[in-house]
Amino acid sequence: MTFWPIFSTNQKLLTYLQAYEILEYAESIEDTSKLSIEYLNLINNIKEEDNPVVVILE
Repeated sequence: MTFWPIFSTNQKLLTYLQAYEILEYAESIEDTSKLSIEYLNLINNIKEEDNPVVVILE
């Protein structure tokens, strides 16, 4: 999944992703054992038509 920050502040990078993009990316991953618990929780709790998800990188 490509991450292009649209904003930065206090050494944090921010962007947003559409829920369907996150789910499509998750479906393309063959070895899900490398995914974090947080990411697995996210993909198990969102639907394609949900609002965009804010992504913050520290």
